[in-house]
Amino acid sequence: MVQAPASPPAPHPSSPSSSSSAPGAGAGPPKRRPPLALDQDRDFGNFVGRMVNGSRREHFSDEQLSFASSAPARRRVRTVLQTCRNKQGMLDMTCFTREACTEQVQSLASCLHDGGSEAAALASGETMCKKECDALSRCVKDEWRKFLTGISPGFRGDHLSPFEEPLAF
Repeated sequence: MVQAPASPPAPHPSSPSSSSSAPGAGAGPPKRRPPLALDQDRDFGNFVGRMVNGSRREHFSDEQLSFASSAPARRRVRTVLQTCRNKQGMLDMTCFTREACTEQVQSLASCLHDGGSEAAALASGETMCKKECDALSRCVKDEWRKFLTGISPGFRGDHLSPFEEPLAF
């Protein structure tokens, strides 16, 4: 009677193949994912940092918050100052992004789970999901601007300020 070979010893926790349970995972170099376009967007990273630092409740007076007169402006105030707060009282960007930019988050999630998108990025050497990341970045910036203008004296509702319209000379 032939005995089955003993199973190989478990890999050391620091070895590259120990983190994957896929068959043949240790057969070659680990597969590397292309970088996500948001990871390469330094402007967006800086913007998010300023957003989080500027979102502290003490930066907004009750009088200023009372300027949120439209339903969307009140929803944004509630999202920024109540719904999307972490344990330290800071703005939770994941929550804010999901609440404010649901469609763009879903589009990015679809792209991230699309094997063809990953393969195309690997083949071209480009970042992954650039179009979706750009849309999410624009949405987050736009929603933050709408939050700030919705609670600012001189602005009412969600209309654009005259400074954002093209200048005619």
